Amino acid sequence: MNQLERSIMRIIKRKDQDQLVGLAVASDSPSDAYFDGLPLPRETVMRNWKSESAVHRAQAISDRLDSTRYFEGPQVSILRDDNRRVTWAAIVERTSALVERKDSGSCQLVLCRISEARLGASGAPRIERKVIAEGDIWRYHIALNKFSGAVSIAWIQRTNGKQILWLDGLQVPTSAEEPDFPFYAFSQPPIGHVATTAPPYSLLGYKCRRSGRVFLRKVDRQTFTDEMVLNPKDHVVGGVSFAVLDDKVVARLDIMKNGKLVPQLLISDDTANTFQRKELDISGYERSFNVVPGYTKPVVDVGKNFHAPVIVTDGKESARLTTYLRLTLWSRESACRGLSRAVR
Repeated sequence: MNQLERSIMRIIKRKDQDQLVGLAVASDSPSDAYFDGLPLPRETVMRNWKSESAVHRAQAISDRLDSTRYFEGPQVSILRDDNRRVTWAAIVERTSALVERKDSGSCQLVLCRISEARLGASGAPRIERKVIAEGDIWRYHIALNKFSGAVSIAWIQRTNGKQILWLDGLQVPTSAEEPDFPFYAFSQPPIGHVATTAPPYSLLGYKCRRSGRVFLRKVDRQTFTDEMVLNPKDHVVGGVSFAVLDDKVVARLDIMKNGKLVPQLLISDDTANTFQRKELDISGYERSFNVVPGYTKPVVDVGKNFHAPVIVTDGKESARLTTYLRLTLWSRESACRGLSRAVR
């Protein structure tokens, strides 16, 4: 090893890597900026080397992503329609004419439909692309209507210094001056169940980053109900995520209390008209653990039980704590499952 090699080689540990990419641990009082990600530079390609996707005969959806921001929160960017054997993925990429320029304001929000070959047939999946919006796309979220097979898209677009909330091509009227963190879900059967009727309603959530208020509203045939403020007093990091089944809703907020992040569940059995609140206390597990800002969202399992996973870390190890609520004892009982630990 020569002197030049010794001067440029360095072992980077996980803790150092987190500091390099700006992902502070949960104990450092995270803010909304935690979810803003990092810009992705243009990919460097070796002239005489084949790409990994070419070697493995994989199909790349895009090689022009502009930021990691779209993967930092609970927002969904890829989902599966098992009944129709179709995968949906949404991406934001630089337009081809601007690959060489550092102009993040000129991007495309693209919805990709990835369909598999029919049973017994061979061949690579077919990818169809549809441009949904163009401009400065800040954040987005997709949701599947299991009955119709259609995918709804909620996104934030920056225009003339303002952030505008869109849902399926319609601008959403809102009192939020700086909307962000869109989240959308239908009231429909969970995984493993077939939807035989159209969803009776859906829910749209978002946050005003200027005022800190988090909003939730019902959507029925592209008609929006009045905004409900979920945090009239509490300071929330990030937005709201939720799962919906019939008239029942479980939502998650991350509340800042005494410099610590405390997950709070909002539980409703009347189509999100009223909520009970339940704070998740992790102090009884390991005192050194702190909550990681919520990139996990509540889900409904095949048995129609609600789960609210929370990721915790002490800076060296990460673990998952899952709270589940049984439908048959909806308003009276909840339980916590043990920690399942993964060494970082």
